[in-house]
Amino acid sequence: GSTTAAGGGKTRTSLDWLMSRFVARGQRVLWVTHRVDLLDQAHEEIRGLGWLLRSSRPQGFTVSRYQGGHDDLSGDVVLASAATLARRQPTRQALSRGTNLGIVVYDEAHRAVAKGTWRAITKILGRAELPFLGLTATPFRTERGGTAVLNEQLGGPIYERTFKELVDVGFLARPVFFHQQLRSTEAFVVTPKDRAEIGRLQDLTPGVLGRLAREPRRNHEIVEHWLRGRLSYGKTLAFACNVEHADSLAKMFAQHPGVRATSLHSDLPTAERSRRLAAFRDGALDVLVNVGILTEGANVPDTRTVLMARPTMSTSPVRRGRGA
Repeated sequence: GSTTAAGGGKTRTSLDWLMSRFVARGQRVLWVTHRVDLLDQAHEEIRGLGWLLRSSRPQGFTVSRYQGGHDDLSGDVVLASAATLARRQPTRQALSRGTNLGIVVYDEAHRAVAKGTWRAITKILGRAELPFLGLTATPFRTERGGTAVLNEQLGGPIYERTFKELVDVGFLARPVFFHQQLRSTEAFVVTPKDRAEIGRLQDLTPGVLGRLAREPRRNHEIVEHWLRGRLSYGKTLAFACNVEHADSLAKMFAQHPGVRATSLHSDLPTAERSRRLAAFRDGALDVLVNVGILTEGANVPDTRTVLMARPTMSTSPVRRGRGA
């Protein structure tokens, strides 16, 4: 597998290599990930890499989709969703019609432990030697035994760049951490039952996060703090506790004159999620409050501030968020 810190360009770097090493030589690439917006992002990156094949593939190359209503395995690059792959279970023979399948790639490979997905991948890999490349910024799982399973599937990293290394060479910005002490939650009560569940999960429970999300004074304090430092904070990507919190916090931001804000979450239709993310990328929004969407594969390099409105005991959300 390849491990690169969030924001380190693993998608672009790996696609560059895949296009030059496999597509240029007439071999098919199967690219798998778990979200459609990540497939869209990979598709855009591939469009920008066409120049790599001008001499080796003057006739051009094709990209096909295998997700949702799309059932096309004929492309030189096949972009497939993990859910569709697990459900339809295509064979290696089907993926090799016309062009030999050269490699299988799983983007956000820490997700590969899902049984249905891994069963579909191993069916394609078969017993013959076929390269499998896993890409991730977080090569571990938080659930018990998950990391061991992941290591068994992917083995050790063949390439690794840490966040510190990428900051030291100037590829990523050096973060400035600021901790906001919230007076509104000083009296917040965590019950013994909550504590026991938190100890089991090693993170805050959905119940505790839900209660925090419904605390209007906390949201007001977060927004007022941002407003006071608005010029310094600039374009802001916020991480919320849950869908309800994302909507309410975005609405509170947007109530202030001149603040363009909206939410982004899985309850929105795919087309609307794409529209809102595009608006944030294009500078039409000042604040985008997301939950469960931009924790992986986020590519908004001009983001000035990452606002963690979702408290956590885990390092994973922070590792992923800081690379946005």
